[in-house]
Amino acid sequence: MIYVSGQYVSVILILDTIMLTTALVFRKPKHKSRTLTQDLRLSKHIGYYLVISAIMVLVLGHYAFYMSLVSYLEGLLIDSFLFYFGLRTVTGHE
Repeated sequence: MIYVSGQYVSVILILDTIMLTTALVFRKPKHKSRTLTQDLRLSKHIGYYLVISAIMVLVLGHYAFYMSLVSYLEGLLIDSFLFYFGLRTVTGHE
């Protein structure tokens, strides 16, 4: 078991905030002529599920025991990728 210091947690929070901000600021606006169909709604719901599950895994992952710092950072990298992918899925149809 390793102890994750507050410095690593603050760095990860800052990186996640930067990624979220850039994804929301630099998204391309879609034309308003597109109508929302069932397939687009389904993919939007999948995006919401990915975002919510990534947040839940992030919260629960901080209660787990890690053998090394590399495995902890690898888990955070995978979790942030799922969060980003879910965010892109949700905002991709607006």
